[in-house]
Amino acid sequence: MDTSFGTPFSKAVLTGVFSGIVTTVICLGYNLFYREETGFSPSELINVSSLIFIVNLIFLSLGFIYYFFIYSFKRAIYRILLSSLY
Repeated sequence: MDTSFGTPFSKAVLTGVFSGIVTTVICLGYNLFYREETGFSPSELINVSSLIFIVNLIFLSLGFIYYFFIYSFKRAIYRILLSSLY
């Protein structure tokens, strides 16, 4: 029974969102570790909320770009594979 409801667009966007969340956690951990070790005071421009917002937007846009590449170059990949067989 096939229960796959995900479209290629939703898979690309959700992959971007998941990567953004994971990267945000890594950035926050590095930020806390770096500030604690060096005694660096928090900046007004780069803080927790800007890291969360900007990193997730970057990876969401990368998900859109990935979908665009998959959608645009699908036929090109098949042509390359077919031409390599002959």
